[in-house]
Amino acid sequence: MSRKTAWMLPWLATLLGGCAGAIVEFKESDFPTPLVEVTDIDMGLVLDEELTSYLHVEEIERYGAWEVKLGLVQPLLFRNVLGAMFSSVTEVDSATEVHPDLDAVLVPSIIGFQISIPSQTSSDLYEVWIKYRLRLYDNQGELIVEWEFPAYGRANREDYRMLSDKDEPALEDATMTALRDAAAEISLRFRDRPELKAWLAAQAARTTGVAPEAEVDEGGADS
Repeated sequence: MSRKTAWMLPWLATLLGGCAGAIVEFKESDFPTPLVEVTDIDMGLVLDEELTSYLHVEEIERYGAWEVKLGLVQPLLFRNVLGAMFSSVTEVDSATEVHPDLDAVLVPSIIGFQISIPSQTSSDLYEVWIKYRLRLYDNQGELIVEWEFPAYGRANREDYRMLSDKDEPALEDATMTALRDAAAEISLRFRDRPELKAWLAAQAARTTGVAPEAEVDEGGADS
């Protein structure tokens, strides 16, 4: 074996073995404060250990282990979003207990997480999908409504071509985009669900003493 060939062997092994994966950890993150109308609700928030310690580890064949420490950023996400939406937010340990000083308690959870890297899809995209479940309880511990929604983010590796290690910053940015997508979904569509519309109307009536108006069927009643 020539000296030149021997020198190239480690480089070839690295190339053929693919990349070594990535570890994404959010120590400090910045979420824009949603510009939404504040609802006069004293909201409770449960940030349980399952959410705040959420860790995604995935072994991608020929591309190593990929690890996303998603739980670390969840408190900041929900404190920021709910703090902009409601008149007050108080963290509590349980939603199923009686909370006379609150109007409701929200319990978020992550029920799905998926990543895709350019080598898997023959594209330039790092992609992230997060699936959330939100449960809203009244102050007596009774479930009002439960719903699920997806959040999506992506980053183009061409934007990181000047970096020697593209994987970690690209995957981190794709994840942050998905988290911001989740924040927008919560802040903009929270009031759109029929069950929540009815509950919010009842809360407003309790505060003002004015009974909520019944929704009118635009199709008209049968004669």
